[in-house]
Amino acid sequence: MIQVSNKRRLGRSSGAAAARAPLFRLSLALLLLLALVLSGCSDQANSGPPVPEGKNEISGYVVKRDKNRFLLTSYSSGQGRGTEALWIRFKGDVPLGGRVAVELEGDIRTSYPGMGQAKSARLLDSSATAGSARPESSAVAEALARHAGLRVPVIKETRLDQASGQWAVILFDDDASPRRERTARVKGLDWGFSSRKDSTLFTGYVVRKVGGRYLLTAYNGAPSSGRAEALLIHTGKSLRPGQLVEAFVSGGIDESYPAQGKAEDVQAIETDRPSGAFLLPEQAVARALERRLDPPLSVPAVKDIRYEAGTKSWTILLMDAMAEDDGESTIEVADQ
Repeated sequence: MIQVSNKRRLGRSSGAAAARAPLFRLSLALLLLLALVLSGCSDQANSGPPVPEGKNEISGYVVKRDKNRFLLTSYSSGQGRGTEALWIRFKGDVPLGGRVAVELEGDIRTSYPGMGQAKSARLLDSSATAGSARPESSAVAEALARHAGLRVPVIKETRLDQASGQWAVILFDDDASPRRERTARVKGLDWGFSSRKDSTLFTGYVVRKVGGRYLLTAYNGAPSSGRAEALLIHTGKSLRPGQLVEAFVSGGIDESYPAQGKAEDVQAIETDRPSGAFLLPEQAVARALERRLDPPLSVPAVKDIRYEAGTKSWTILLMDAMAEDDGESTIEVADQ
């Protein structure tokens, strides 16, 4: 350390004092420079991320839903964790897989995921893209259904292959260590009914066997009718309740509710078993559908599927498509 004294000793000449003056000024300059550096380091260590001015607004994908709340997650490729996750209380309806902007109000609990209250939520552009009859939100919703066991799903990227008309949805579980990315390739067709050249395609869950026919339902976010789409089919294939399938219906369709038709082919859509889980998502859905509910669901539809690794259990959210208030039921299924 440089020590500086400004006391002049008795008996020294003024010439000697003058000779020491440049050294004094140099030492003082060095001390000032050191102080500035230390001050800058202190400011840098204590500074947090910049707080945005104006509206307290966040955006991301709706990856899970409950009765009065939804889980919003987002991903950015910058430094740090790169992800955000927030359970948001909201009385309105937001579609699973939808990309939304949320204006928050009140305090936010800083757990992970955090918890907050929405003042408003608006759906960002999710229209069908050229080369696909299916909007991004619907493709993301199917990817989430296939990977229902992810505790905190984060959508890293979505891409549309114009040649094949397929969506590629890249996602991972932010609650898992290490992160393992998954790519769900989703046909460019919507949940429920969609038109084909020589047939009609219905994508949904097998929820019940009715005599020699099977009842399929699909909840695609926020249907304009206020109900899930439903189709009762004849098919020569053996299906199981809980399966996620694509049914190709030829000929006419009886436009009753549920609609009725004959399926020329039915193809099962494979779903991923969550890490550490014993059941597949379709098996958990099947067990939920077996439960005796009071009142019973006339036309059950699957709204959400979640797997909790900590409790080794599944949570299945069902709705009654025939009920005016949706008749939602939350069912817990042990993973065994």
